[in-house]
This record gives sequence, C-alpha cells and structure tokens, in this order.
Amino acid sequence: MIPVLTRQTEAVPLYEAVVAELRLRGFEGDLTVSAADRTVFATDNSIYQVEPGAVAFPRSRDDLVRITISVKRGSSSSLAIHASPRS
Repeated sequence: MIPVLTRQTEAVPLYEAVVAELRLRGFEGDLTVSAADRTVFATDNSIYQVEPGAVAFPRSRDDLVRITISVKRGSSSSLAIHASPRS
C-alpha cells in the first residue's frame, strides 16, 4: 500500500519568495504554489510521493536560466532549494 502523502496546504514562505523573485526577474512561464498543482506533481509514475514547494512551467531557455540562478542562490542559504524536472 502506498502511504498517504502528508500535505502542507499552505505554501512555504521560502517557495513563495522564490516565485516572487522569478517574476521580478522576468520569468515568462507559469508559476504556481497552489496545493492542487503541488499535489499533481508529487508523483512521477513511481511509488514515491514528494510534494514540491512550487511548480514552474518555463516557456524559454531564459526561464530555465532564471530558475537555475534562483536555485543556486537558495542553496547558499540555510534552506536548500532543489529542482526536479517532470513531464
């Protein structure tokens, strides 16, 4: 039996801050911290469930660069930010 995903219904302020920073830096794709979107992307056709803090849908190479820069900045703080591609 697959264990039930423990959900955090509210977005963590760290991820909200990253989303806000990406928007300020000109991110052109879609960004969301909604509980519904995070639940949809919590699985990847395996038995594991890891709920993301935010979901990004980049539209261009520039958006990918912006995400990479934000993740690198976040990893230098005490709270690590990880990126995981899903399709």
